[in-house]
Amino acid sequence: MLKYIKRNPVNTAFTVGILGCLAFSSGNISQNLGTLEHIKKTTQYNATKQLELQASQQNAAQQSDIAIERYKNGCLLLTQPLIQGQPVYNTKGKPLPRGTVVCDQIGNTAKLIPRDFDGDGVFVPVVGELAYTGNREAVQDAIASNQAMKIYQ
Repeated sequence: MLKYIKRNPVNTAFTVGILGCLAFSSGNISQNLGTLEHIKKTTQYNATKQLELQASQQNAAQQSDIAIERYKNGCLLLTQPLIQGQPVYNTKGKPLPRGTVVCDQIGNTAKLIPRDFDGDGVFVPVVGELAYTGNREAVQDAIASNQAMKIYQ
């Protein structure tokens, strides 16, 4: 080892210098590594949030298309806003049949799906498969053209 140091004093000096620098800056290096880890986690969190927002936006656009299609194809227009899980009755107090497409004046559409609330085996059609559109023009056009038939609930 001493022979190597005597033969290569410049390399030895650089090696000692580098080791000394590393020893003196080890605190900064570990702090920087911690900062990099924090930045990495923050970046991953932000990327995940961005993907969630994009998926939510795509879902909203698809639901809007479904709602507009339901208005165009005809739906039973209710005088009250649709509420998930709420039964819908005709003017005689009887529940509307399952599969009936209902809508309201604010852009909500739904399909009536059967639910057994008390476990007695009797299924009551309730508001389900909600889809909303904020396209007021499509809603108003459907109402004006009688594609959405008005019933009172």
